[in-house]
Amino acid sequence: SQIKAQLLSLDPGDKRFVETFSFREIKSGELARYILIRINNKMMKKEEVSTIEDSMKVNLEHIIPKTIDQDLRDYLRKYKIEYKEVLHRLGNLTLLSKRRNTRASNKSFEVKRNEIYSVSELPVTYSLKRYKKWDMESIEDRQKEMANIAQEIWRLS
Repeated sequence: SQIKAQLLSLDPGDKRFVETFSFREIKSGELARYILIRINNKMMKKEEVSTIEDSMKVNLEHIIPKTIDQDLRDYLRKYKIEYKEVLHRLGNLTLLSKRRNTRASNKSFEVKRNEIYSVSELPVTYSLKRYKKWDMESIEDRQKEMANIAQEIWRLS
């Protein structure tokens, strides 16, 4: 159809999509939640039926938190992380229930990984347990994985 042809003419192609998505910052919480929900649902095994349908049932969690304190400053310095460059990167965001998000607060990555992320039922969050530390390499690695999943979700051709 004519509409499909027009959409396909706008398709950036898989390689360009993944490259662009791999460095994308999303400042809109609503859009970030939508993207993460779609990625999470794609990560769920086929036999699992429980998917997130309502974006208001999950909170957006900043792995490197929005609130800066001295411990976070020291952490950023130790791992040479530029705060403004990572805060809204999709690789630095995940989904949590409201209760778990409140518990996570501004705790260190190690505490959140061991006590919160590793017990999550959401694949997009549970997968964080494999990272030993949360640095630029981890954020970029995670976001590139998300880009590959997103490309499967939003492929036009």
